[in-house]
Amino acid sequence: MTTETDALSDRFEFSTKAIRKAIQTLQPILGEVSVNAMIHDLELYSLLLANQQYSIDQIQMALERMFGREATTLLIRHVQNALLEEAIEE
Repeated sequence: MTTETDALSDRFEFSTKAIRKAIQTLQPILGEVSVNAMIHDLELYSLLLANQQYSIDQIQMALERMFGREATTLLIRHVQNALLEEAIEE
């Protein structure tokens, strides 16, 4: 079942700057070291964070390669909400 937020986010591609910022919102949950490692490791899992644009699906696929489907389900919702808030503010 697709939610309104999912449908909206599927229409956008997000800058790597916005993706980094959204992932950094996970610091209170995961801690600074874990978040910094995650940002570094995303490049190993085909999400180059240098002047690129990515969809939520692409971000989710990279996170699933790193953490598996179950953990990604928890992480992607938080990242997706942060990205959409950023897009609305712009």
